[in-house]
Amino acid sequence: MIRCSSLPRLLACPGSMLRPAAPYDPVREVAEEGTDLHEQAAEAIEHGPGSRDALAEKAAEFWRNHSRGATPIIEQALQGDLLRGHPDAFGLLDEIDADAILCDWKFGYIHRPARDQLLGYAVLLKELHGVDVVEAHAYWPRLGITDTYLFDADDRADFARRLDEAERMAGNRYAPGQHCTYCPHQLACQARSDHLAAGVQALTTVDRGEITPAKLVELWPKFKAAEKALAAYKDAVKAALNTGAITHGGHRLRLEQRNQERLVAHKAKAVVLQTLPADTWDKACSVSKTALVDAVKAGAKRGQKKKAADALLADLRAAGAISTSQTEVINYEQVIDQND
Repeated sequence: MIRCSSLPRLLACPGSMLRPAAPYDPVREVAEEGTDLHEQAAEAIEHGPGSRDALAEKAAEFWRNHSRGATPIIEQALQGDLLRGHPDAFGLLDEIDADAILCDWKFGYIHRPARDQLLGYAVLLKELHGVDVVEAHAYWPRLGITDTYLFDADDRADFARRLDEAERMAGNRYAPGQHCTYCPHQLACQARSDHLAAGVQALTTVDRGEITPAKLVELWPKFKAAEKALAAYKDAVKAALNTGAITHGGHRLRLEQRNQERLVAHKAKAVVLQTLPADTWDKACSVSKTALVDAVKAGAKRGQKKKAADALLADLRAAGAISTSQTEVINYEQVIDQND
């Protein structure tokens, strides 16, 4: 059974269809936040606007503006003979140009192709509801981007052909790329290793005189891919060393336990403020906003995590307990209809 959300990866890289001996499936905080936002969006569609996360409200507003008045069917599990999935919202229509409207929210920070995922949902709607033409939207509330498609019998036929070809090529054709991020094979895939090796070689052999603005843009995706691979490698090393040291070729890797002192914040504050001015506390100490938000989310009910965190942050801002400073990040984005 194939999940529709995995179709963009499977069709781009048939080799990833095979079941890995030891799948790599790290827990991702961004994915957990996305789940919470999907739940809030579903609630906003069912009950109307409210005090929810702004991104969830934007997703619900998108549905209201594009649904053509169709009754929403939200997060319904669809399972056919080959595919399964949970489209965020769809509704059946009785109109000339479409028999159903379908919307899927993408709460991430990166715009990735979603056509094949939506087409998989359209195939399921035909199989389970007899829908011939589907108007499908993928919407990125954070980015303000929408991808819209109109799927019909020709699209389903082309999809069946491509999926059949991918199944025949499973294990024989690999195509590393951006989709590797969510692949369970990523630690053991030779094609990806070769792809990363080529990128690392390009990064380490470039001559300083060749570092032009164009070269900086060209090499940035290679750097990010290598950076993610190094982080995954370090995680794998730590996981392996949890069972004991590893010795090879006259060298040994082992986990070493070291003591590290840290202050117990609420107890330390009482001591510090007894002997030093109040501003000393601000200069010497800081509170992790991320850790605090994570703790609040952990204690909140399912579907209420983001709301609870936002409420706490609002109270902290009202009390003047949050300061803002400028930071710089490198953003790699696609430029449309503009000369290089």
